[in-house]
Parts: sequence; C-alpha cells; structure tokens
Amino acid sequence: MESESFAQHFARYADYEKHALTALNTALWQDGAYIEIAPGTAVEGFIHLFYTSGGAPGHPVMSHPAT
Repeated sequence: MESESFAQHFARYADYEKHALTALNTALWQDGAYIEIAPGTAVEGFIHLFYTSGGAPGHPVMSHPAT
C-alpha cells in the first residue's frame, strides 16, 4: 500500500536526469522499504534493512539496491 507521504518523496531527490543508475533504479522500481518516523521522535541505535531476492528457475534476476 502506498502512503501519501511515500508518494510525496518518491523520485524527488536523486537527479535521475543526470545519473543513469538513478534513472534505471527509478524506472524499474517494483518494491522496497519506506520508513517514516514521526517528527521529534528520537531513534536510538540503528535501523537495519536486510534485502533478499531470488527468481523462479530459468528466469533472470536483476537487483539494484539503493540507499
């Protein structure tokens, strides 16, 4: 489910017109992680994201992790 906040930020900061890999990541985007933290909230420690991927036998897999 896409939140209003996500839509407000997706593809707005990295310059896909000047950076080919950013354009590729944006064009082929299918899913990912979006973490929203309320203003004024202190986060102690780290937030770790662990990505795994795999494909069906005989189907190629392409992955372009971005931060």
